[in-house]
Amino acid sequence: MTKIANKVSVETFMSVIIQCAILTVGLLRQDFRQKDVMFYLDLIKDVIHKGMLGRSIDIQFVQIQRWLKRYEELGWVSSRREGRVTTFRMKLAGFRGLLRSLSAEQQLLQIPEALLIQQILDAYGAYLRDRLFKEKSAEGRHDQAIRQYLKPGIVFENQIRLLDQIIANQERRTQDSLRLQSFCNSELEKGASPEAIAQTMPSEFSYQLSHQKSFRDLLQEIPKSLSDFEIREGFAHRHRRFYEPYLRFLKIQREFYVGMLENS
Repeated sequence: MTKIANKVSVETFMSVIIQCAILTVGLLRQDFRQKDVMFYLDLIKDVIHKGMLGRSIDIQFVQIQRWLKRYEELGWVSSRREGRVTTFRMKLAGFRGLLRSLSAEQQLLQIPEALLIQQILDAYGAYLRDRLFKEKSAEGRHDQAIRQYLKPGIVFENQIRLLDQIIANQERRTQDSLRLQSFCNSELEKGASPEAIAQTMPSEFSYQLSHQKSFRDLLQEIPKSLSDFEIREGFAHRHRRFYEPYLRFLKIQREFYVGMLENS
């Protein structure tokens, strides 16, 4: 079981909504059935649908069954069968795993998802602490980890940290794009042809573009009309229509989370 748990990440088989539903039912009911998960799932779906128009959320009963089975394999839940009825009980490892996943340490969330998770953690945080720390096995580093995952505003804090990384990356890409356009414009003004510019383009500007081939090589492979477009205006076009507005959006998103964190 340990080997499976080390290899499998909950994000690979569960959505944010399912994680919230199972955390909620596991917290509010000591023993629960699949239909209990479906009930809380429907409640959460109704909330998240209103905040995320256009995203279809269709979870079948058999999918819940499979997820709970996987949780059992991970050592997150235990099950007991009496006749035709199977009940489940959340284990400490399950609470800890769900809290770790929902805190979104390495996952950039949609804003409605982040708000939903933080609301659930805020609403049930005190109850979670009381229940989890009564478990004798919740000691030492496990205590510290659970407290960290229940820290007020932890989801917003993690989103800000991730956005800082993404913003820094995009700013570097933006600067490289502008430098490339400046280089191309300079060479065009000197009378160089787009073909010649493509052959002499400095590779150091292609920040994280591709590990397989340089942008210079790519320009020499694509149709001439597209290569000419890239040399003459492609970099400026991407800056104007993608890099710059995307950076503005990321920074607005970051400001939103900063404001939410200050009010946590």
